[in-house]
Amino acid sequence: MLFDRIPGLYGSGIIPRRFKEIRETVKNTIMKTFFDETYLKNYISTKLNSFISMINFEEKIKKVLESPAVSQIIDQKLEELKDRPEGLMLTMMGIDPSSLKPLITPFVLGMGSDIAPLLLSTFDITKTFDISRVRKELDSLMTEKLKELTPQVVKKLMEDVMRKHLGWLIVWGNVFGGIIGVISYASGYK
Repeated sequence: MLFDRIPGLYGSGIIPRRFKEIRETVKNTIMKTFFDETYLKNYISTKLNSFISMINFEEKIKKVLESPAVSQIIDQKLEELKDRPEGLMLTMMGIDPSSLKPLITPFVLGMGSDIAPLLLSTFDITKTFDISRVRKELDSLMTEKLKELTPQVVKKLMEDVMRKHLGWLIVWGNVFGGIIGVISYASGYK
């Protein structure tokens, strides 16, 4: 009755006829239950902080600092130094600024191990992640996914969920209906 329309029977086929309302209700229920802003904020804060602690930032920073890109940046900055007063002063002392690269590179690489803990201590995940935006994205994702639900898919989902439990509901409905019928008949109610 809930799943198929029976002509002349009021309320039959309600699930396929109201599938848009059902899918909207499902989405709203999931959003309120699993993704309320307070819970989401606590969950993301806890989980992301644990994920971040598993990342070896010192190794990542060291890898970046040892990359050819950083070597090019050092070369570029040393070239720029030649045109500045400090670079001209070094040139007057007989020092070519580009010859400083072997001295500067280990210094820059050594800073990586000092920068990693500092970076981690200043990184606050709750300020970096906008929870309301995450929630809006989840809402948008669910809305898009629920648009794929047709009346037939909603009917099948509801049947799958309800059929597991409807068997006993029907049995007990018949038992109680029979008991009420016997009591009504015995008391003279027709």
